[in-house]
Amino acid sequence: MLLAFYYSFFVSLPNLVNSWTVDFSKRHDVRQYFTEDEVLLTTDKSYTCTRRDHIFYRQIDFSPEPTRVMKIVLDQRGADCSSKTNISSGHLTGVEYLGFGDFEIVARTAHAPAGGRKIPPHLFTCFSAINRNRKKNWNEIALCWSSSESNYIRLSYWYGLDNNTMHQTKVHLGFDSSSSFHTYRFQYRNDSISLLVDGKSQAKIDGVSGVDLPWEEMSMRIILRQTKNSDESDIQSPVIFSVKNVTYDPLHPKKERQGNLLWEYICVWFTKDPTKFMFVSFFFSMAMFICICSCMQHCFGLKLHDIPEKQEFADINLLISPQNVHFLNTGVQSPSEVESCIDPS
Repeated sequence: MLLAFYYSFFVSLPNLVNSWTVDFSKRHDVRQYFTEDEVLLTTDKSYTCTRRDHIFYRQIDFSPEPTRVMKIVLDQRGADCSSKTNISSGHLTGVEYLGFGDFEIVARTAHAPAGGRKIPPHLFTCFSAINRNRKKNWNEIALCWSSSESNYIRLSYWYGLDNNTMHQTKVHLGFDSSSSFHTYRFQYRNDSISLLVDGKSQAKIDGVSGVDLPWEEMSMRIILRQTKNSDESDIQSPVIFSVKNVTYDPLHPKKERQGNLLWEYICVWFTKDPTKFMFVSFFFSMAMFICICSCMQHCFGLKLHDIPEKQEFADINLLISPQNVHFLNTGVQSPSEVESCIDPS
């Protein structure tokens, strides 16, 4: 019961892991935090085969100056996972589920190789945090860039309580995100989602987690994919998404929040799912009752063991001297039986 309570309640709490930054030019470092997926990626009725051989480490990106990066490539090579598509791409999934905090990527969005022709429209580069373990509760926050509008960024989110409706804010960047590296960060809070570009605030959405904002822990995704409007025949040369590093900085309640974060989260949890809250509360109460009963039984058991059994011996008269022990009218058959009854003191 205690295990069920722990899994149902504490697993849902914000994950207060230490902050980390991953250098994406080093495969060993990346694989400590991300997996290289090989699946059929389905998004917006579009399909892409994800392959490990479309992820390249220790690459050099020369825009605007030589930088060592990881490159995800999208092309028509090796798309053998399904008959529904001829497109393959790299795809990374975070191994940890992360709670409230800051999610940041330094990247150059979808672009053609040096000297290549202009990339086709309707391709999306995305950096997101997502939890889709339950279809009815789709929690996600995503930053996406379209190849047809690389001077815009889209901040989108889903929170699963409104038929998985996408909510989106579109922001003009003032630069071409496909031509150089920039820092993109979204701040996931219990009462808001904020977008920062190169350290400057660009958008903020206020709300309440579990009511009109995401509330669950989510894992990161790094994606380069086509959309349902894509024409696969246009993708004749590779498209590249360059990533320099990714950072996660968790929210520390003692530093950034007033009051008890645990109590706030209980209230949010009760609001979004009172049945689950009552169910777990019942089992927690039962577990506490059993623990108290066990403790009482254990304590009383010790007291009973401490009370010596009452033994009666008929007409025992012992005369103890340093030299001899005499047994008179005892009715005891052997001295050893008497010795076991003598107090050594």
